[in-house]
Amino acid sequence: MIARNIAILTEEHRIIEYVLNALERMANKAAKDHTVDVEIGRKVITFLREFADQCHHGKEEAILFKWLNARHIGMDAVAMLEDEHVTGRDLVGRMQRALDDFDRNKTTGSFADDANTFVVMLRDHIHKEDHGVFAMAEAHIEAADDVRLIGDYLITERDGRRHQKALALAKDIGHQMNMPDFDVSIIPELSKTFIYNNHV
Repeated sequence: MIARNIAILTEEHRIIEYVLNALERMANKAAKDHTVDVEIGRKVITFLREFADQCHHGKEEAILFKWLNARHIGMDAVAMLEDEHVTGRDLVGRMQRALDDFDRNKTTGSFADDANTFVVMLRDHIHKEDHGVFAMAEAHIEAADDVRLIGDYLITERDGRRHQKALALAKDIGHQMNMPDFDVSIIPELSKTFIYNNHV
């Protein structure tokens, strides 16, 4: 049975992937029609910064990755993933600047290229985590470790609403991009811990 702390991170990936699908649609439209919906784009940027980076990557870097490094488990892989977090932040900044430029000058600039680069990079990043580092961690996490890691996650989410807000924002983005609604049945641990029962 998968450790609860790993389940939380992998389920967060599913929400992030949903927004990546929306961003890919935006990028393709920008490349084809030379236009971008700034309002939706800014919602995507907010989601990526506040949920994908601060909430999700924050727990990885400050908690799980530190736990792995302290035990000398997958240190090279962890370092690579942390470097990719930095690359992602740079690309999100570039997308933000391209949106601002479109708002002023009605030119999409590098938005489509930066968005597509980000989508490809983050999908690959998620795959490496789900099937590499997380699996490696799973092989070493004992029950007591899982309890401690979950406790640390709960402390970082002490306001108790970050996941609820992120899911609502993801659904809003998907609706505006004419995507099927997000299927909450694929995030049972998040639903139980953060979204509906709100244990924090």
